[in-house]
Amino acid sequence: MSDFMKKFKKQFGEDSVFSFADPNSDPITPIPFGVPSLDYVTNINGLPSGRLVELYGGESSGKTTLCLMLLKTAQTLQRDKTSRFFGRRGAFVDAEFSASRDHMVSIGIDLNDEDGLMLVEPESGETAFDMLESMCASEEFSVIIVDSVAALSPKAEGENDNTYNPVGLQARMMSKGLRKLKGIAKRSNTLVVFINQTRTNAGQMFGNPETTPGGQSLKFYASIRGRVSRKIIQSKQGPIGQEITVEFIKNKVGAPYGKTTFNYMYDSGVDIYTDIAEMADRLEIFNKAGSWYYLGESTKNPMELSNGLKVKFNGKADLAFAFRMNQELFFMVNNHVQEALKPKTILDAAPENEEEEPSEEATLL
Repeated sequence: MSDFMKKFKKQFGEDSVFSFADPNSDPITPIPFGVPSLDYVTNINGLPSGRLVELYGGESSGKTTLCLMLLKTAQTLQRDKTSRFFGRRGAFVDAEFSASRDHMVSIGIDLNDEDGLMLVEPESGETAFDMLESMCASEEFSVIIVDSVAALSPKAEGENDNTYNPVGLQARMMSKGLRKLKGIAKRSNTLVVFINQTRTNAGQMFGNPETTPGGQSLKFYASIRGRVSRKIIQSKQGPIGQEITVEFIKNKVGAPYGKTTFNYMYDSGVDIYTDIAEMADRLEIFNKAGSWYYLGESTKNPMELSNGLKVKFNGKADLAFAFRMNQELFFMVNNHVQEALKPKTILDAAPENEEEEPSEEATLL
């Protein structure tokens, strides 16, 4: 080591210098949602540890449900002694004061006070960022969800009457808070996910009028941004679920624009059979002839399972129904899918945020 490097590391710390050539570079470990097609389209099979992520969309589009799925996975990893996140909890920062115990329990979240989900309710946006910094620095958490950016109100708003509305107040608070938080999250390998809402910019004449609260800084600092939308699944009795679509419009750890749609049923959660059918199609596990999926020589001479089922199905809906009715077929295909979804560890020595940082005054939202 040169004299310069010795002095540099002594002055700025041993961890101040990173190298792609160093096999001990801090790796990004993906934390999965537990929805196969959704994890697959992130291109690292989950959301990256040590990074900031934004999930945004319209009202009741499934954003919170997705984040609770992520927390459920975090709690599974918390109890896995082979996991990098063994012993590390999940946390939920409820700035909206609207967290539902029943919703969390239905997803399978452990709410035990000792080592279950930590739920906090900040009084202001500044308090929320102080909490986030403290939680990340403790290295006791693997995933922290913030619900939501729109509800992170600056202290000055609460200390003044309703006529107080200075330009860019929340945007400046977000910019300052995120600048500090990104480094702490990286060093502690904590994933912080911000839920955000969409607004319509009524004064915009051309282009996409959709925007999000909180200014430009979260768009800049987030390693991944995912847009969430939904359609209601109806039966004769009424709504029975949601068809949730997620598109990752920004991805700094993999290829962007990954997109998938999956069904979330109100009584049973994710329709895993339909999702595995989607994954079987994406991974080309089956041979195809027109709309037919089959294994074997041809559609006329398909493979036959031990129970006599001929592996030949007309369309993804028929394939999903076959998975639901035949566990041998489901387990066989699911094994292939899970092999493709093994977590990808990425060496993280690249500098973040190469593009120019937006001005704190750049937005009024």
